[in-house]
Amino acid sequence: MFKANIVESREYYKIRKRINYVGSFFTILITVLIGSGIDLRWIGALLLTVFAIEFYYLKKLNKLSLSLFGKRKIVLDLNSIKILGQDKKLQEEFTPSVLDRIDVYTDLQMSQETMKEVFKDQHKINCIMLEKDGKSSGYYFEFDSYYMITQLEKILKHWKVQSLNLHQHEGLNKEDIRASQKLVLSS
Repeated sequence: MFKANIVESREYYKIRKRINYVGSFFTILITVLIGSGIDLRWIGALLLTVFAIEFYYLKKLNKLSLSLFGKRKIVLDLNSIKILGQDKKLQEEFTPSVLDRIDVYTDLQMSQETMKEVFKDQHKINCIMLEKDGKSSGYYFEFDSYYMITQLEKILKHWKVQSLNLHQHEGLNKEDIRASQKLVLSS
């Protein structure tokens, strides 16, 4: 069984990028302060001030990102796809064998952005698109463990063996989202 938190808004990715920028900026600032040759008495006071400001901004950004993430869960097993609400009540359920098409956009990796990816705005985005009778629903999600990646791999393998209309793609990036207007968040 695969479980993942659903990303409720694309704003989540922008906020995550800002968190990385803030962390990078303050890391560079601290490094410059330490290497600047300023009297040690002042370095301690400056570092405490910088840490306090960084803590404030990161706490604020994390709180904002949590409001856009994890209210709902997507749960996949061999025979069903379920969307659970915040209270763990079933909101939607799909049977993979009945769906017209299943598109899974993921590179099956944890979101561990490198500095290069952060500054080029190439964060990893995972999505599952479900289509039935011309209607499609998209669910963006984040992996929370390597175990869940393995679980998703097993389920996708099983669905391929069952000859479902499954299309597996590498993970999305910002350009892919702009190019594909059909990838919409369901509410």
